[in-house]
Formats: sequence, structure tokens, C-alpha cells
Amino acid sequence: MKKAYLIIIFTLYSFQLSFSQYEKIDSFLNLKTTENELSIYYQIADFYFYSNPDTAMFFYKKALNLSIKQKDTSSILFIYQNLGSLETSLRNINQSENYCNLYLSYCRNLNDSSAIFSNIATMNILKGEYFEALKYFDELLPFYKKNGDTINYINVLINSAVILSRKSLYDKATERLYEAIDLSSKISDKENLASIFQNLGEIFGKQKNYSKSVEYFHKALLNYTLFNNKLGICGVYVNLGTVYIDAKNLDSANYFLQKALELSTENNFSAYKSIIYYNFGQIEYAKKNYNQALDFYKNSILIHKKFQNNQGSIYNYLAIASCLSEINDFSNAQKYCDSALYFSKSIGVLELEAECYKTYADIFFKNNNYLKTINNLNLYIKTTDSLEIISQNEQILNLEYIYQTQKKENEIIKLNYESELKNTEIKRRKTINYILIIGFSFLIFAFIIISKLTKQKQKLLNEKKLIEAKIKSEEQIKEQIALELHDNIGGSLAAFIAEIPDNKNKLQIQDIYNKIRMLSHTLSEPVFTEVTLQQKINALIISLTQISNINIHFFDDFSLFWRNIKDHEEIQKTLYRITQELITNAIKHANCQEIELQLINTENEIRLLYNDDGVGFDVVNKKTGIGLENISKRAKYLNGKLKIESKINHGTTIILIFPYYNI
Repeated sequence: MKKAYLIIIFTLYSFQLSFSQYEKIDSFLNLKTTENELSIYYQIADFYFYSNPDTAMFFYKKALNLSIKQKDTSSILFIYQNLGSLETSLRNINQSENYCNLYLSYCRNLNDSSAIFSNIATMNILKGEYFEALKYFDELLPFYKKNGDTINYINVLINSAVILSRKSLYDKATERLYEAIDLSSKISDKENLASIFQNLGEIFGKQKNYSKSVEYFHKALLNYTLFNNKLGICGVYVNLGTVYIDAKNLDSANYFLQKALELSTENNFSAYKSIIYYNFGQIEYAKKNYNQALDFYKNSILIHKKFQNNQGSIYNYLAIASCLSEINDFSNAQKYCDSALYFSKSIGVLELEAECYKTYADIFFKNNNYLKTINNLNLYIKTTDSLEIISQNEQILNLEYIYQTQKKENEIIKLNYESELKNTEIKRRKTINYILIIGFSFLIFAFIIISKLTKQKQKLLNEKKLIEAKIKSEEQIKEQIALELHDNIGGSLAAFIAEIPDNKNKLQIQDIYNKIRMLSHTLSEPVFTEVTLQQKINALIISLTQISNINIHFFDDFSLFWRNIKDHEEIQKTLYRITQELITNAIKHANCQEIELQLINTENEIRLLYNDDGVGFDVVNKKTGIGLENISKRAKYLNGKLKIESKINHGTTIILIFPYYNI
């Protein structure tokens, strides 16, 4: 069954109201005594945007009439934009375009070219003409940059990156988002940073680069947590669940989806719950628990019907049809497929229509009805051929956009070149006069630099040897302490326990003896001849969990990772000790309830991600403790990079990256 859910949650769902969907209009109108009448009309229209579009349309128009009387241009623009969105959601394209044109005509009265371009871009997005919108965004970027309007510049970068990602132009999308990160960091715009990280997580997820996707989603989670943005946090949990489903890591997917379900239930994020239930269904389907999967899909449909989201229902209808086919209920499977095809045609989405024919073919094939199987495969091929033509047109538009962008860049380069050429002759004469002086100076500086580099290289080599010596010394000390604890103190306690009668004191002494044995095993130098690093870490977590009340969740992917390091015991020891230091450090200082630990690998690097929900600390002003110094020292030993992100009362995230080629 095709996994057909977008990672990104529908944008308009973020405007979800906190009050009940079924409150009466009168309860809003009664507020007119204390609130602005126009604001009340907005609230009613927003409230009924999904559940009752006709009522929403009625109150938007009342608000429009009042705005025109009051000559409130900003309100008129806001209402035209929402009316256009509403008509678009109802597939009334002509009406939507009419409102967009009215919207544009009011923009022209503003005498502000940036506002006009921004609003034209918005109009084109509403009409689905994304490349037209991109052209206007590209016009806005140099305008905002020249005028030093950093906030609007960042917003245009993000909006245009979303469109580029939608058109599979991932390199250009990430380029703009990275630029937005640099600018947002300079002005400490944490809210925009969260949105940027989430968009990057989605892009890397689409490209099946799951380790980078997970890393950026965790960064988004940290920023949303700083502002207690529960809607954003819930969205990240859903995204993480979806990425782990794609990566076939069902346990991790289930963990994050459960957290998303708890948060969405507490805060009545109904739109998210539909996506969560669908993904739970995907997990159960992958496990071949078809009856459980059916329950989740049906719960998702109930929410989609509440919001009149037919497209969301189609995915569930197809999923239910596939489940019923697996349990040989072909009659009902066909009925659900009929519903999916009806809604697919009504909203005119060829991708979904093609998926319906493919699902029909699967059902009839399993039911041994080969004639209908062939008929539906022919319909599937015919529909996908139409999609191929559309895709080719999209590719042409993509290439045209890239060509036009490159053409503009080349024109700028040419102008700069011509300007530079005029100054070259003047500079050339001056340059000749300085060549001899500079050449001689260069030789002197080269000698100095080479000497410094040689000394620096030797210094780094000495530092690494010193670190290696310190680590070996620490391991020897730990081994001696472990031996002393196990043989002498442990042996004495064991003998003492054997001699005293059974009573409460004996149980307490036995508990002390068990903890000493556990501590001695923890201090002992890890050996990886018969066990894997994964097994060692799991054993460590079990032992440390017994002496603390912290829930420790460990996720890993050893498919490629183990092949890369199985013959490198020093790497395994170092990663084990770093993991041990992170957890024990949290037990001592973090005062946390949960720890998430992930060991991720790619073809180029190892990534160790640590996250807790503890008290956090001030990264800038707090002096580094012994625990973090030990972690930093061991990371440096493997030529790794250490990133620490934390804030008081908002937990701590630590990322360690070890490139294979440096190890």
C-alpha cells in the first residue's frame, strides 16, 4: 500500500480555535457589547471555515461590507484573501480568481511596490500558480535586502523555499533556508528558526536522508519548547513519527506518535489527530495487524469528515480497502475503493485517481477476477500517462525557472565584470609596482606560516597523545576501582551476608551488595569481542535505570553503522563511555524525567543525539563541568564535533558528530 501522506501538516489547520466546534453563533454575537463588531464577524467566519463554509462565507461578506463602509483597507485585503482561500478549498476556481483580482486592485492603491508584489505572490499561491508566485518573491528579495528589512527578507526566503520544495527543487530550497538560518540567528529570531528547521526536516525526509531529517526536527522541537508553542511541538512529533515510518523504524515512530496524540488530546488539536490515527494505521498495517489498522483509519476518517477534508479521507478509504483485501473481504474493499474514486474525481486530483485504479487491480487480482484486474491496470496506465505529461510540463517549468534565475545571475555577473574591467587597467599598473615588494613579503610570511603550521600540527599531535594517555589512565583507575569493589568490598559483603540471619538489615545489605556489583561492572573497561555496542548500551541503560527514576529511550540503526566500526574497538569504547557520561551526568544534575538517546549513521559519519527534559543550563555563562569536559575530551580524541543547546528550565540537547574519514 502506497504511503500517501504529506509530512507537512496542512497550513490552514494552524488557525484552529480553542473553543468547541458546535457553539452557537449567538454566543459570538452577544460579545458585540464588549468587542468590535468587525472582529466578531471575523471570529464567526474563522470558526465555521471548515465545518460550514456557507456560514463562513456569509459572515466574511458581512465583515467586508462593514470594512468598505469604514474604508478600512487592511481589513478589506484580509477578507478578500480569506474569501479567495475559502473558494479555493471549495474548488470554485473562477470565484477564487475573482476575489484575488479584487484583492490585487486594492493593493495597487497602497502605492507600495513591495506590498503589491507580496500580495500578487499570495494571489498566485491561492490560484496554484506557484512559479508565478516565485517570480514575485524573487523580485522582493533584492528590494528587502537593499532596504535592510531583515524580517520581511527572512519571511520571503522561507515562503519561496516552501514552493521550491513543493516543486522538488530541493537544492535551491535548502540554500534559501540556510541563508534564513544565518539571518535569524543574527537577530535572535527563535520563532522563525523553529519554522526553518521544521521545513529543512521535511525536505530531507522527502529525500530519504532520515538522519538529517531527524536532526533538524529535534532542533525545531528545542526552539518550539523555548516558546512553549504546543502546536509546533505537536507538529514536530507527528513529523518524527512519519519519518520513522518511512525509515521502517516502527518502534520509534510509535513512541513519537504517542507523544503527539497525548499533546493533541490535551489541547484539542483535532486536525493533527487525523494524521496521527492514519499513521498509527500505517504502523499496524506494516505489522499485518489489519483489524487494528482498520480502527485507526476509521477514526481518522471521522475527523476528516468533521473538517470536510475529502482529500484526507481518500487516503484512509484506500488504506481501508487494502486492509479489507488482505483479510479477503473483497466486497467491502471494493465499496471503500468506490468512495475513494468518487472523491478523487470530484476534487480532480489525478494522482489519487491513479492510486484508486491500482488498488482496484490489487483487490480483483487477489479475488482471482483477472479481467477486471487488467481493465483497472489499463485505467491506471492511462491516468499515469496523463500525469507523466503534467510532470513533463512541470519539469519544463522547473527548467525554465532555473534558466531564468541563472540568466539573471549571469547578467549581474556580466555587469560586474564590465565594471571591474574598466578598473583593471588602472589597478594593473599599480599592481606591477607592488609585485616585487609583495613577492618578497610573501616569501617571508610563507616561511613564518609554514613554521607556525608545523608547530601547530605538532601541538595538536601532542594534545591527542596526551588525551589518549589520560583516557587510558582513567580506564586503568576505573578498572582498579571496579576490581577493588568486586573482589574485596563485594567479597567481604557476600561473606558477611552469608553469616547474618534473615531480617530487614540483611535485605538492606543485600541491596547495597547488588549496587556495588552493578557499579563495578559499570566502571569495568568495556569489551566488545562477544557483544555489540548496542547490547552494551542497552545493558548500561538497564543498570542505570535501576538506580534512578528516569525513563531512558534508546533508538539506533546498526545496518551500516556496525559494518563501519565492528573492527574498531577504540571507537566502540569511546562511544560507550560518552553515552555513559551523558546519562550519569543527567542523573546527577539534570533533574529530568525522560532521556532520548539516538545513534544514527550515514555513509560518511556517526551521529550521537542526546535530549532530556530537565532543568537545563545557561550554555554561554555556565562553566563547563567535569562530565562535559570528559565528553568533549573523548569527542576530540575521535576528531568529533560537539554541539550543546540548552536553556534554563527547557532541557538540554547534545549532538556529537564523528566523520568516518577522520577516525
